[in-house]
Amino acid sequence: MAALIALALALADPPTVRAQAEGVDAYAEVAAAVYSASATAAAAAKAADAKGQVQQARIAALTTQVRAGDRRRRAELAAAQNAFVAQLADKDRAYAQAIAGYRVEGTDIASTPQGAAALARFNNGDEVTALAVLDSLQAANAAAPAKLTDILKAAGQRRIAALAVEARARGKVTTASVIARYEGVTRLDPGVASDWMDLAQLYSDVGRLQDADHAAGAALNAATTQRERAIALRLQSGLRGRQGDFPGAWTAFSQSFKIYRSLSTANPNDINAQADFADALSASVGYLEEDGDFPGARRAAQQSLDFARTFAAANPGNDYIQGFLSDDIAAVASAAWDEGDLIAARRAMDESLTIARSRAAANPSDEAFLAGVIDFMASLREAQGDFAGAQASYEQSLAIFRKISLADPDAQPARRGAAFELWYIGILRQVAGDAAGAQQALTQSHQVFLQFLATDPSDFSAQKTDAYVRFDLAMIPGTGVHFADLTPFFDQADRLDRLGVTDKLLAAQVRRLAVSGASAQQGDRAQAGIGQSIADAELAGGERTFAVVGYQAALATARRLAAGDPRAADLQRVIGQCLSHLAPVRGAGVSWAQAAAQWEAIDKAGTLDPADKSLLEDARRHAKGGPDGASETFEAQDLAMVRDMAGADPGDVDLQQDLWFGLDETGDTLAGIGNLVGAAKAFEEALAIIRRLAVADPDNAGLQRDVAISLGELAKIPTSGTTWSGVVHQLQVMDDKKMLAPADHGMLDDARRRAASETHP
Repeated sequence: MAALIALALALADPPTVRAQAEGVDAYAEVAAAVYSASATAAAAAKAADAKGQVQQARIAALTTQVRAGDRRRRAELAAAQNAFVAQLADKDRAYAQAIAGYRVEGTDIASTPQGAAALARFNNGDEVTALAVLDSLQAANAAAPAKLTDILKAAGQRRIAALAVEARARGKVTTASVIARYEGVTRLDPGVASDWMDLAQLYSDVGRLQDADHAAGAALNAATTQRERAIALRLQSGLRGRQGDFPGAWTAFSQSFKIYRSLSTANPNDINAQADFADALSASVGYLEEDGDFPGARRAAQQSLDFARTFAAANPGNDYIQGFLSDDIAAVASAAWDEGDLIAARRAMDESLTIARSRAAANPSDEAFLAGVIDFMASLREAQGDFAGAQASYEQSLAIFRKISLADPDAQPARRGAAFELWYIGILRQVAGDAAGAQQALTQSHQVFLQFLATDPSDFSAQKTDAYVRFDLAMIPGTGVHFADLTPFFDQADRLDRLGVTDKLLAAQVRRLAVSGASAQQGDRAQAGIGQSIADAELAGGERTFAVVGYQAALATARRLAAGDPRAADLQRVIGQCLSHLAPVRGAGVSWAQAAAQWEAIDKAGTLDPADKSLLEDARRHAKGGPDGASETFEAQDLAMVRDMAGADPGDVDLQQDLWFGLDETGDTLAGIGNLVGAAKAFEEALAIIRRLAVADPDNAGLQRDVAISLGELAKIPTSGTTWSGVVHQLQVMDDKKMLAPADHGMLDDARRRAASETHP
């Protein structure tokens, strides 16, 4: 073994390094590794306090002295680095746990002189060579005569693999190389669930979905705790969804959700159990929205956000919780969007984007998260009719994804993000009539998805998205893509029952255009009507978020085409349909007056379809306003359903909260069109419900906050009899009892300002 170690060092190190090997201070190298870890850098950037900055400056000065040859200062430097890390750990529990594990791995590696020398190289920026040396040492250990079992061999390889993950985070090694390490670990010791989970995520990152699903299943089999089972099930859920097994995805997610909820209930003082459940709540929002349970989605998002705000206030330097907070705010924005309130959604996304930009500025590894938030903001701008702003945001996100892809070409997440951004940019260019620009972006997107499918043909998500991209290409002359080219995919997916409502509608349009032999030019003319039909299907299927974007795109396309053919009745009808569906959406930039004027013009031209007469009458009534002005709103439909459910089970607190939320939203809608009497009635009913719940559960800060919200809504209506002083009292009582979250102090300040200026009878 000694000979092998000597050979490994001889191959890895020049003579000067070998001469200094015995002089490596293992304690100092571990301290340096922990101090320079990406997790430490992120935590330090978030903390950014004066004391920490002074410590960092001193550490930098000592580092310079040590590197200049003053080895007497090594102990002082190590002590300063450890003190800095300890200070961060005291403030940030999540960081403390993460860095403790990293320190253990580093200490194990540095337990021999050769390992300490390799760690020194890692610390000096030569991560790749350091990993090679450690591999050689591990090989030498593994060759020892039967003294090491496979489990002990795996332990050594696991430590190196963990260090390789850190090198990957720094952009020094590829995902493929880390996969090879974890494959070796799991071959030697297949009984550790966390190894399989890491391997499953790595496989997923490079698009090997079937291998990832196998690894997730192995993690589930090896799990020894309920939490490990829940994590493995979440992995399975995401992988099955990407492969088109939506029932399987839902089953796995619901099983994991039950475990997280059970652990949270059984351990109310365990912050990790509470955080896991809050994260699961946030993930459930998408499933609830797909089921059409928009009040439930909003409630789940708000519960998760309440936890995130509380934890963020207690841990201001925690990068993980800042990401959690930003993600939850985005979930609340999505729920508001689905309820037809783009203004509330935009307000939430502005906050989410601010947090995401701050995280990415402090830690480049958070740039992928930032790109995702920018993408959401781009979609929101598109829903508001701001196509120029949307395209600019998509291009920002595209630039970030491309930058990340250059550092790790094997990994798919960033490349997939870039492919989606290219698709969205292509659609916007197509809507604007820029056929050449649209073709360029869509073709690039198509090529990326083809590469994914070459890696793993079972990637149904890539298959379906590519079909949509090719459909858009088929509408552009000269691309070489025809509608008939798309029918095989849709026919097969239909047979496998993998198509949703929207997918089936597009499949029907593809078949119709293919059978008719429609040209690309005819497809372009049909684009507005097809876009509107797809938006109709999305709305009917509960996909309100995508429906709004679809109506805006169809409206812009129809208006562009109608400018060259103003007498085209089909285009004018599409414009009317889109306006009628966008008018109820707060912040969409469309009024009922615009919809009414469009239908009046169609009627005057004598081209009004009898089936559209009800839309003309609805638009007229809404444009006039009054008590009946909001009779056809998304919120009213939801409210009727929730009222029936709450009435049938008055003891269900969750349903009562849903009813409160529905009444609050209805009141807001009525107030927006000037029906203050109806608004006050809805707000008063909501206040009575939430007060009753708050009395029954006086320690529930969320319920007490909701009481303040209802009081504030009523205080905005002069004739309600509720004053801002009442709002101040409610919030002040909460503050006195330490129940007011730090983020809500602004609400209290605003209520005080309003109370100071209001006129009392």
